[in-house]
Amino acid sequence: MKKLIAMLLALTTIFAFTACGSNKDGNHSAADPKTSTYTGTLEEKKDFMIVVAAEEGEDPYIFNLEEGVTCDAEVGDKVTVTYTGDITKYDSYSDEVLMATQVEKAQ
Repeated sequence: MKKLIAMLLALTTIFAFTACGSNKDGNHSAADPKTSTYTGTLEEKKDFMIVVAAEEGEDPYIFNLEEGVTCDAEVGDKVTVTYTGDITKYDSYSDEVLMATQVEKAQ
């Protein structure tokens, strides 16, 4: 009986470690970042970041510019930003970073 209990505990432990080690929650590694796009009006532009809002009065998003990425648009232009990060988790108080990998004038 003791051997059966010991074996069940060992199997339970193995299954628990296996479940904790899986990556089914959609997280992406740095080597394979998920990119998305966001189109809006450029509200602010600096060498290291841009601020974009889809509509007037909407809370804007701050996108850090990845090294080597430039923004040729001017404030007031409509732009499409290709970025990494989760915009659904972003707010002005969160630690979520939206990193712009490309910025283009939208049409």
